[in-house]
Amino acid sequence: MGGCRIDMTQTVYILSGVSGSGKSTYIKNHNLCSVSTDELVEEYARENNFNYTQAFDEIQNKKLFGTLNSIFYDNIVDLVNSGKDFAIDRTSLNSFTRKSLIDLIKSNSTDSLAKVVFFDIPKDIILKRLEERESKTGKSIPKDVIEKQFDSFEKPNPDEGFDSLEVVQNE
Repeated sequence: MGGCRIDMTQTVYILSGVSGSGKSTYIKNHNLCSVSTDELVEEYARENNFNYTQAFDEIQNKKLFGTLNSIFYDNIVDLVNSGKDFAIDRTSLNSFTRKSLIDLIKSNSTDSLAKVVFFDIPKDIILKRLEERESKTGKSIPKDVIEKQFDSFEKPNPDEGFDSLEVVQNE
């Protein structure tokens, strides 16, 4: 969680987009630190000499996602309390999920701004990116998972309680 910026008013970026839409690239390009379950899976992989897919499968088989989520939410609260800008790097595909994250942020800091960054990227571009990523890193996401993400995705709406919205159409 290093490299976080400290500004006068903290901004928490809630990234919202299907896998492969560019969330992690956005974080790198904006020099933000982040909280993500992927980082926790990658850490588990390193500790156990696994690749990402092996670690993900083992976490699933051992029913460790509850523990992973607890750590994820604790990390969010810690960063909110730090006052540093950071991004929540997760798909956050629906209104309920985004609103829950915004409520968590606002319940821990009345001064933090919640900015939703919505990745509106066509499916064909995402599928191509995921193929390229798999060939480079070995990290794969099945097409049916991506299809389900597209099917369940809800565009952000102001009722969620965010302070600002940024739409990314193609980076």
